[in-house]
Amino acid sequence: MKILSNGDVLFEGVKALYPRINRTYKFDSVDNKTVPCDAMDDGVGAASWAPRRDVPELDGKGHPKLRPMSHCEGFIVSAGTNPVGMKVGGRDKKLVGHISELWVDEPEQLIRYLEIELTAELGGGKRLVPMPLCKINPGYVAIRSLTSDRFAGIPTTKSDDKVTLLEEDKISGYVAGGNLYC
Repeated sequence: MKILSNGDVLFEGVKALYPRINRTYKFDSVDNKTVPCDAMDDGVGAASWAPRRDVPELDGKGHPKLRPMSHCEGFIVSAGTNPVGMKVGGRDKKLVGHISELWVDEPEQLIRYLEIELTAELGGGKRLVPMPLCKINPGYVAIRSLTSDRFAGIPTTKSDDKVTLLEEDKISGYVAGGNLYC
């Protein structure tokens, strides 16, 4: 057996080709075949999500659990640095926007998402990023799972003050999937 410079393998004069799979594929039931896809946009593999109910998760009193901190009475950042207003950068260290809001899980008294206001170059708008995928540094927030060109693709929410179970899954899958696909 001999490995050639182009990656092909040669067995006793017979060339066996092992194609490199450098794309993600999904099954297209209409054409009954696999087709190339963008795993992040199509929710495939590491960026996959479950088809959960498209309603907010409710607390014991029937109110949405996750809300922007500015809508929650009596909530403040009591430890560490409040990241609101800080610049945000992706894996490639390019500026993508700034933190405009913190989303809290009221019953758990825990920050779940940081809301990013994207720069005009990325199309503007607000996107949520799961707190465990953010690193708050002095003066800026780093989100290492995404490159700057991928932030505009983060799924959006239908409401400015609620996030549904389905939206949470899509957002988390997209941002976490960037660890593999970006």
